[in-house]
Amino acid sequence: MFRAEKMSGRSVHNDGKEYLYFSGTSYLGLSHNNIFKAYLKDGMDLYGSNFGGSRRSNLQIPLFEEAEDVLAQWIGTESALTVSSGTMAGQLVVKTLQSLDHPLFFAPGTHPALDAQAHHFEGTFQEWTSFLGEILYQDWPRSPVLAFSSIDVLHVHRYELEWIEALPSEIPIIVLIDDSHGFGVYGENGAGIFPQLPKHEHIKYIIVSSLGKACGLPGGVIACDASLKKHFWDHPFFGGASPLVPAYVYSFLQSQELIAEQRKRLHMNIQYFLSNAPIEKHFQFLPDYPVFYSKNNSLADFLAGRNIIISSFPYPGPKDPLITRIVLSASHEQEDLERLIKELKYFFQKDKK
Repeated sequence: MFRAEKMSGRSVHNDGKEYLYFSGTSYLGLSHNNIFKAYLKDGMDLYGSNFGGSRRSNLQIPLFEEAEDVLAQWIGTESALTVSSGTMAGQLVVKTLQSLDHPLFFAPGTHPALDAQAHHFEGTFQEWTSFLGEILYQDWPRSPVLAFSSIDVLHVHRYELEWIEALPSEIPIIVLIDDSHGFGVYGENGAGIFPQLPKHEHIKYIIVSSLGKACGLPGGVIACDASLKKHFWDHPFFGGASPLVPAYVYSFLQSQELIAEQRKRLHMNIQYFLSNAPIEKHFQFLPDYPVFYSKNNSLADFLAGRNIIISSFPYPGPKDPLITRIVLSASHEQEDLERLIKELKYFFQKDKK
């Protein structure tokens, strides 16, 4: 167990020592970026350190609507709504849909932010998609909601989308997707999963995402059509909650060019790592994604002894198996990657003997 005394994005100070840091979810490195932090300070000068009121109060802050327009355009949906966390986004959507009598069906592995255990399915993702064919034709009061996460970020697996094309066209359906680990990172311009989804009149999509990962904001977003957004806006769970901190919204709006530059840096780091690290036989990975899963849990202790921290802990609960992963970010310099690659080569060569 490490205790961070200081963090820079690239490294962590623990017990007086500096460790290279290849963990966390700050994929674009914005949370420690000096330009982003300068905009954040400007935002605090304008709006303070927090706004504890309701978005539905008689005092409105246009900044929120500006950011929601930018997010909707970026993702590709008609509308977007920001909230105080990715979990808040998921829970607001689920509570609202349940209050409207929509039956919800959660794929295995769906993030706890969405999975309220209603109609919870035990089995593989492929078995879940087959199961949907058995239940969609039942007489439901409202459109069934099919919920899943866009990426299994623990084992670094992206789900295929062909099953959506096979959904019955005579039934109105809502597809709810947690894209927290995809938005800002993969897809054209980092738009995430929405542009890749098959578009049909009988299917409505709701995309929820944490903004605390790629975007470096303590908040979340719901991207959907305008009619669904109004339901979320009207729900007491939204009206009774504080919003995303306005200073961060300001920083996000000022940082659009920076975000694009950081995404380029991240993908340069991914490609350098892919080209030079011994990953083919030792990691599960995607060619355009910054997370690399290893079944060899001893790797974490080995690297810790070389002053390198990677992600390795039981998830989602303390009794679950260890999940060991390397996570790259836009904060890493080439020399950081070279040092990690050198240690990986030594570890796996030693492991063969």
